[in-house]
Amino acid sequence: MIRNAEDGGDDDNVDFPHILYGCVEERVFELGRGSGLHRELLNTSSVYILDCEERVFIWAGAQSLEAEQVVACKITRNIHFWKLYI
Repeated sequence: MIRNAEDGGDDDNVDFPHILYGCVEERVFELGRGSGLHRELLNTSSVYILDCEERVFIWAGAQSLEAEQVVACKITRNIHFWKLYI
């Protein structure tokens, strides 16, 4: 059953399972999760991984390093692999 806007509650109280990771050189770190994700977190010289539970996405800024893009691809494959067996 889908609720209407009035019965659905406040959007600020919704917990989204999405997690945004930043990739710098060979390191990955969590930048934010859930409703705390905002466009302002992104930088065109960086690479990011967005884990949306069922899907994992890579966002590579226009000035990001190819080496960081490769690392993000490897990490994304690992995240996806482990999700298949959890």
